[in-house]
Amino acid sequence: MIDYIGGTFRKRGGFIVYNYDNPTAIVEIDLLKLVKQSIWLTIGSLIALFGIHFIVNAPFHFAFSFRSILKTTTLFSIGYVALIVLHEFFHLLGFRLFAQAPWHSMKVGVDLKQGIAYATTDRFMTNAAVRKALLLPFWLTGIVPAILAILINSTTLLVLAAFLIGGAAGDFAMYRQLKRFPNHWLIKDDPKMPKLYVYKTK
Repeated sequence: MIDYIGGTFRKRGGFIVYNYDNPTAIVEIDLLKLVKQSIWLTIGSLIALFGIHFIVNAPFHFAFSFRSILKTTTLFSIGYVALIVLHEFFHLLGFRLFAQAPWHSMKVGVDLKQGIAYATTDRFMTNAAVRKALLLPFWLTGIVPAILAILINSTTLLVLAAFLIGGAAGDFAMYRQLKRFPNHWLIKDDPKMPKLYVYKTK
């Protein structure tokens, strides 16, 4: 684990020195552009998943009634909120598993003004660890539910999975930008904005 100590960073007994006030780079995302990417990713996921669903479970059919629509809408709403909570929790789990960040250094919440949920830690993490933590929710709240939905033939869960895959657009955007930097460089998450500070290490 890496701790900030008076202008230096300590890593397992050694010191890595650089200017804390001036990061090497700043990774941030355009929220308006992100919304468009999320919509297209959701639509693409819906098409792909329903295509696979049709191949695996064909023939399948929909039965429409006021009661079934109400039930499906209720289940979808509850499931969507639950998976969003899990999405952010899995970010925290990633910080713990891949960066050894202590639980007490983390926090999760919702920014109503920007319309986003967030999970963050005040600890410095390696670039490699942050990239793993960014994609962990995609696998566990997107791909795993999608596979389960196809196996149990659940269209509601399939749609939920597609929406959660689309919701990972911001994680993908940050992941792509972080790929430009070496694995051992350090990353500091902004506690309020969808922004990452990148620090070169020796």
